[in-house]
Amino acid sequence: MIRLSLMISLPILFIASPLILMIYGPEYFAAGTILKIHIWATLFVFMGTGISPWFIAEKLSNYSFWITFSGALLNIILNIFLIPKYSGVGAAISTVISQLFSGFLINAFFSQTRIVFRLQLNTLNPLKFPKKINKNT
Repeated sequence: MIRLSLMISLPILFIASPLILMIYGPEYFAAGTILKIHIWATLFVFMGTGISPWFIAEKLSNYSFWITFSGALLNIILNIFLIPKYSGVGAAISTVISQLFSGFLINAFFSQTRIVFRLQLNTLNPLKFPKKINKNT
């Protein structure tokens, strides 16, 4: 999931502004900056989505609800402070921060999900990326 999100995010980082210019025209060129920030939320969205089956298998669906709820609440609070000052860039920043929190960091706070946090932390280390998928595991 990490690799897939990077395969999406890295190219968008470089083509966001020209893409916005091509699709929407020069009056929306500033949206390229917003897209460059917002696309990094995919990393944490993918991390959160990847652990959903684990929550179900471990009968921790209630944690999944509260994690999602806390991420939404954090996004609203951050938007209240960041949008008036930074407009669309503030909204993109609040989205990335709330996804970072709800898809990754919050797992460090609960004893039942701390193992998931450690696994997610390992996935962010490029030296620990599996070199090859073993079909027998």
